[in-house]
Amino acid sequence: MDGNPILVWRCGDSDTQQWVVRADGGLQVQGGCMVASALVEWGGCDGTANKVWQATANGELRNPASGLCLTAPSLNYDVQFTLAACAATELQIWALPTAPRITTPVPQQSVTGTAVSLALGVTYSGGPAPTVTATGLPPGVTASGTTLSGTPTTTGKYTVSVRAQSASGVATASFVWLIVTPGAPGLIIHPGSGDCVDAGGPNRTLWLFRCNYTNAQMFTLRADGRIEVGGHCVLPLGGGTASGTQVGTAPCGSTDAAQLWTVESGNALRNTASGLCLTAPNPTGLAGLYLGSCSGDTWALPVRA
Repeated sequence: MDGNPILVWRCGDSDTQQWVVRADGGLQVQGGCMVASALVEWGGCDGTANKVWQATANGELRNPASGLCLTAPSLNYDVQFTLAACAATELQIWALPTAPRITTPVPQQSVTGTAVSLALGVTYSGGPAPTVTATGLPPGVTASGTTLSGTPTTTGKYTVSVRAQSASGVATASFVWLIVTPGAPGLIIHPGSGDCVDAGGPNRTLWLFRCNYTNAQMFTLRADGRIEVGGHCVLPLGGGTASGTQVGTAPCGSTDAAQLWTVESGNALRNTASGLCLTAPNPTGLAGLYLGSCSGDTWALPVRA
């Protein structure tokens, strides 16, 4: 009802606290807007000057018609907001609802017949929770809230588009989700960068490159402990076993122990001959992979054959 007081109260999830920042500068809740009067009250939304609020660099909410700022007389509950000269005191600093944001997922990889669950990084500040939708999902995977889950049924490369929409704005993001059969060649993804291991480096070295799903990025984790790509196997180059030795590929040989790798806890890749692990350069990019500490990089791996 017009004229209802707007009060200081403990924060909760009540509809009476779900504010929306309108394009005309109004602050809306339950179909009505915050009105600058002798005291601050609730009224109709029509964009008039006493219903417009501007966020200042200090975090105040200033009503330009009066030149005064939204003020809580105290932090006690059940007191009505008022207007006062803008002074950036603790009783005048407010955090407005913001448009949602989506942290774009790194490329994803899953196998048919195995359940998956991917939590999307959707954040927002204040106001009603955004509605999240996703299109282009692999068959068998559905969206529920901010989680994509299910059991993929069909192989392929799927471009997934995610949209988070609230009254305060819209955010979108997209990523590729590769679905393969168990034991089939797949990507070795560096979760920190979202880049993929690529066998196309100089002199058959491995490097990190943006994921492009070419044959140079499709690795098979063989049952005999070897990692195969394009008919060659991954190993430290030059027979090296020291930290810093570059890693590349050579023809697969059944007697070459340097080609054997084990998947450690957390998906580190340990080279059996050296006891060291596949390591990415820092910063990542077009630079070669090498042997390093097993307390470092972990990887998103294909399922072993």
